[in-house]
Amino acid sequence: MYIDYLISSIGIIRIQANTKAINSISFVETVGMDIHSNSLIQTCKTQLSEYLNGQRTLFSVPVSIEGTPFQKEVWNALIDIPYGNTYSYQEIALAIKKPTALRAVGTAIGKNTLAIIIPCHRVLPKQGGIGNYHWGKSLKETLLNLEKLHNNQ
Repeated sequence: MYIDYLISSIGIIRIQANTKAINSISFVETVGMDIHSNSLIQTCKTQLSEYLNGQRTLFSVPVSIEGTPFQKEVWNALIDIPYGNTYSYQEIALAIKKPTALRAVGTAIGKNTLAIIIPCHRVLPKQGGIGNYHWGKSLKETLLNLEKLHNNQ
């Protein structure tokens, strides 16, 4: 298990990987004492920095995430949301051909452990507002504004 941190303009990002893929990206309050990095994490840190600077809209670092087949289907639909765009929970449910599964879609989105790379921050309630985000509404709004700013340049 490898763990490292990216200290960024929007907070501290904890990155966890094995020898083959990144398996967790999350926002934390402090840098832990558990730093043990590898080249995959270094590549991920570079790609995340490029994203935050508006130089990257897609990620190429290999990822692996544990979940049910339904959760993986939802997470794959999130990856398909174009940079700088947002979808509603209903649009995700329709994209996976389960139009009545809104609550299950929301639950799956909440279980995403790969912040930014699986862009759950791009999903908003159909009725308006910012909606929830595992790492806080303020951070979700920051990510959306960052993408909007760089998408319009």
